[in-house]
Amino acid sequence: MEGKLYYRITVTQNHIVTVTFKDKVADPTYTVTWKNYNGEVLKVDENVAHGEMPFYTGATPTKPGGYTFIGWTPEPSAVIKDIEYTAVFLGGETASEDFTFYDLGDGYAIYKYHGTDSNVNIPAAYQEKPVILIDDRAFQYNETITSLVVPDSVEVIEESAFYECTNLKTVILGSGVKRIGDNAFSGCKKLSSINLPEGLTHIGEYSFSRCGQLQTLSLPNSLESLGYSALSSSYSMTYTTYENGTYLGNTTNPHLVFIKRVDSSLEEIIIHDNCKVIGDRAFYSASSLKTINFGEDVKYIGKRSFSNCSKLGAIVIAKTVIKIDDYAFAGSSITYLGFGEHSLIKHIGSHAFSGCENLTNVFLSDTIEYIGEEVFKGSDSINKTEYSNVYYLGSADNPHFLLLKNKWNLETSYTIHPDTRMISHDAFNNCTKMTSITIPKGVKYIGPRAFMSCHKLVNFSVESGNEKYYAPNNTVIMEIGTGTLVSAVNDLIFPAGVYHIGDYALASLVTETITIPDTVVSIGEYALFSTSAKTINVPNSVKRIGEGAFHRCMNITSINIPSGLKYIPQAAFRECTALKTINIPNSVSYIGREAFIDCGS
Repeated sequence: MEGKLYYRITVTQNHIVTVTFKDKVADPTYTVTWKNYNGEVLKVDENVAHGEMPFYTGATPTKPGGYTFIGWTPEPSAVIKDIEYTAVFLGGETASEDFTFYDLGDGYAIYKYHGTDSNVNIPAAYQEKPVILIDDRAFQYNETITSLVVPDSVEVIEESAFYECTNLKTVILGSGVKRIGDNAFSGCKKLSSINLPEGLTHIGEYSFSRCGQLQTLSLPNSLESLGYSALSSSYSMTYTTYENGTYLGNTTNPHLVFIKRVDSSLEEIIIHDNCKVIGDRAFYSASSLKTINFGEDVKYIGKRSFSNCSKLGAIVIAKTVIKIDDYAFAGSSITYLGFGEHSLIKHIGSHAFSGCENLTNVFLSDTIEYIGEEVFKGSDSINKTEYSNVYYLGSADNPHFLLLKNKWNLETSYTIHPDTRMISHDAFNNCTKMTSITIPKGVKYIGPRAFMSCHKLVNFSVESGNEKYYAPNNTVIMEIGTGTLVSAVNDLIFPAGVYHIGDYALASLVTETITIPDTVVSIGEYALFSTSAKTINVPNSVKRIGEGAFHRCMNITSINIPSGLKYIPQAAFRECTALKTINIPNSVSYIGREAFIDCGS
């Protein structure tokens, strides 16, 4: 008898205890296969014990063209199943010359591939920085490439990056890839093998559509969203079915993602208990669906997954759900929205319940940390709590949990209820007569544009004890600990310690001049949208600006781009109609689409 087992028995009379033994079950063994970049089998290790670390003992893998072997993908770990490892190589400077790069600051992006190789290894580094992104359309319509190796350094593959690479057969993704964009591999009709690493969270719309040779796709357990029609017209793909549902997953969990219904006429759906993700548009416009059983482990509800379902009634979101994505129930017929006891919900996306005309009762969860814009827009039948000319939606224990919007935008003052925890996007947008506002100490989230276009607002204050926000000089709201400026009045005074200008933080300010302090390193998306300023001074300390950061700054005539800026993002200066002079430093290696569209000549 191996080891020792102890049992405690309470004895009240004489007993005979009999011990029964059974034959020991042999520990399982597995096969580990080692392959080169081109699929060539280098070595096969059989009968590898469960939990044993695999080690390659064969000859060092090689690849022609000056490539250097740097390891294996996926990264070897204790064996728990049959597994294949593929050699990974680092391209030298010769390989780097086949690419156009641009600097993102913390790494490089590949903008375009110019080479003629059939077997392409993305370089892991360029000019002593990691390569972290493959840009949209970087390889689009390339008919030469047949195999691709993406290094561990790459985190994002943007939309259409390999669109219609019609001879691409084999793709090896490094362990660092977290996002695959829309149409990324669409139309790769010969693609038959691709690994999706653990850590990947998002696969975009149509990303593997029209990949006719792709028979299997093992989705990682880390996946949080699967885009609409990600595998459409990939007719060889193998799925799993359960209770009127089609699923895709991996060998340990074939029910990871719910893809679509089998029979669209049924009124009820029962989600498998091992399902984690409901894919985008899984039940879009399901006109017969009345009842949803979410199963025991659904965590992510995808975009438009139940949008326009015209027969849904009361909905209680399963307690396991963490995120409800954009437009998830938009335009549906739901009448009641609640969250299970001990709910784990953190995130409700934009427009998630917009246009739900029959929705009357909503009970949110205290666990929510983020609410997108216009979540309940057009759902005008919802019963709301009113306090000081402001509408609220509540949780089970707090009727003032979410400040939804103002009732009238012509009040000179509003009092936010002391129990408020979240303030919605646009909550006080365009309250043109409001002069001051106080943020209660319990508020933990203020949405973008919450105080935009409040042109008479001169004073912010935050109650003592608030753990998220403070108002250091009463002209701005700041996040504690991050140095992020969240909102500001027209005559703002930048306090010490501002490092980031948040999304829409200075949008629509009416002022002559804005001088951003030299402590600021980043400017968020649409941060200065539609300001009236004629002069905007941006310091050289700024290393990154967000999409649309200066969109519709229609009075500026010139601007200096910071000398440390690496790229100018999409729509950065769109509709700056008076802009005539702009100095772009040599540090800028990339200018996004429509960055200067509709600007002055």
